[in-house]
Amino acid sequence: MNLFTQSAIREVYDCHVLIQEWLHGSEQATAGLLIKILKMFSPDFSMVNPNGDNLTYTDLEFFI
Repeated sequence: MNLFTQSAIREVYDCHVLIQEWLHGSEQATAGLLIKILKMFSPDFSMVNPNGDNLTYTDLEFFI
């Protein structure tokens, strides 16, 4: 596996760890953590939550 591929895999893994901390409401689930997560996302980011609602990058910034 080349260095670029290893770096990409590590970045995705690290992002998922941060998301897990945020969703589980750990002590680290602060506004600072959400800022770190959002820096990894495009401003065009959107997701569908378990309730079926579409959340945008701007919607997530509300929690900061």
